[in-house]
Amino acid sequence: MNWVKVILLSFILSNLWSNAVGEDVLIIRSSSKDFKEISSGIDAEINEDYTVVDYPINPSTTYREVEKKITKVKPKVLVVLDKSSIQFAKIYTENHPLTNLPIVAMGLGLKNSLAKYPHFCGVTYEVPGYHIITGFRYISKKPIKSILVFFRKKHVKMLKKVKEQMKLEGIRLIGVHVEKEGATHSNVTNFINNNFINELKKHRTDAVWVLPDEMMLSKETFEKTWIPASKIGIPFVSGIRKFSSKKLNFCSYSCAPNNSGISHQMSQFIFAILEDEETPKNLGFEEVLEVGQTLNLSKMNLIRKKVLNNNLKKIEVIR
Repeated sequence: MNWVKVILLSFILSNLWSNAVGEDVLIIRSSSKDFKEISSGIDAEINEDYTVVDYPINPSTTYREVEKKITKVKPKVLVVLDKSSIQFAKIYTENHPLTNLPIVAMGLGLKNSLAKYPHFCGVTYEVPGYHIITGFRYISKKPIKSILVFFRKKHVKMLKKVKEQMKLEGIRLIGVHVEKEGATHSNVTNFINNNFINELKKHRTDAVWVLPDEMMLSKETFEKTWIPASKIGIPFVSGIRKFSSKKLNFCSYSCAPNNSGISHQMSQFIFAILEDEETPKNLGFEEVLEVGQTLNLSKMNLIRKKVLNNNLKKIEVIR
């Protein structure tokens, strides 16, 4: 019966080694539907080769709980899928300066917010303005010759690039700096609420491009200014799908990241780290490669704007 003992001992040692080494990938995310889909997509792409632990968090989740989870799981790669998860991961690297844990992130403005964190790489959630604007032009019956965008100082570099691209397309990009009176939350809120409508009337552009910025799109400005302004006859376009949803009824058009495409991109980062031994610093950050377009036709009808029906074949249409 010695062989039975040998097998049993091997099994025990194998499990002890497995527990010591930990899992391959830990995904920390919010519990929303979109992030659940992205997490499930990553799992589907890599689970034949690697183990995956999905850890949804909520607004009451604390850093200590997240740190405890990371310590318990011992992942070879940490994946973070939203603002809160990214913030927890940043704190973790600050509290564990000797860690070499690679972190693959997905979120807004990562190139700037994570520039000083060498353990991070991933996918920036923003859809390039070029795709949003030219995508809307393709379906709009009225020619799009000018676009108005409200911006903060941190957007200047990006907008300079988009402005040059739009010039080649024969489209004029007009910017309104919302931090003219100061860069605090109250400064930006007051500027938008006091000047937004006047700026729309002043420039009379063919559309308004809405940047995904929490300070500009605060509760105080969104309800008081952005929503009412979207009803006065100028189409609003964005890179956030829910903005063109029937429930919100804010933007006429959105060109937003595709969840399955993000899952695939994130999986490629994980494979590069685990199989090719690439470092996050070398991998850097990528823009979204796959997008989905949504047209809120009822919103377009409300502001009396027409579309080219023959160009809607690959676009989700909300009626």
